[in-house]
Amino acid sequence: MSVTVRQVRARARARARARARARAELAPVRTLVEAYARYEQSAAVVPEDWEGRMADLTAIGRVTVFIASIDDTVLGYASMTREVSTWTGQTFAHLDCLFVDGRYRGHGVGRLLFNAACAHARSVGDTELQWQTPAWNAGAILFYCRTGAQSASKERFTMPIEPTADHHPDSRRSR
Repeated sequence: MSVTVRQVRARARARARARARARAELAPVRTLVEAYARYEQSAAVVPEDWEGRMADLTAIGRVTVFIASIDDTVLGYASMTREVSTWTGQTFAHLDCLFVDGRYRGHGVGRLLFNAACAHARSVGDTELQWQTPAWNAGAILFYCRTGAQSASKERFTMPIEPTADHHPDSRRSR
């Protein structure tokens, strides 16, 4: 199985054609994003304009997305952001998602995506890669332990914040 891992690229100053290409490249990933949300038993709803939002965030460097595929078949994806540790004053990479279609697990696809994320973090000068996975996801925990990662037990909390009218995600698109 010859798997290719590529980074989705869009540039902030890119022409509309380049942004459209990034949206098109992200379109088949949407199905995996939705599958991942279901897998993690999340109530999150992937917005209708997800591809456009992700292309925009990719263009400004806020998110990096890697896609694993064979020819035109998308097998999995990884997405990451850069964060700052106020304790150390250093940046680190946050692996937001790493998901492989169940039909392709156990074939090294996850490891290729993980390695791409680590290589990218290294290339931009990050000193660490951090992420979380549900405690019930024994397969993911075993996978991450095999990479040499160290577990750091913490509770994860979320708090919905209702945006104001001038900070609503949809208001940015009309500016």
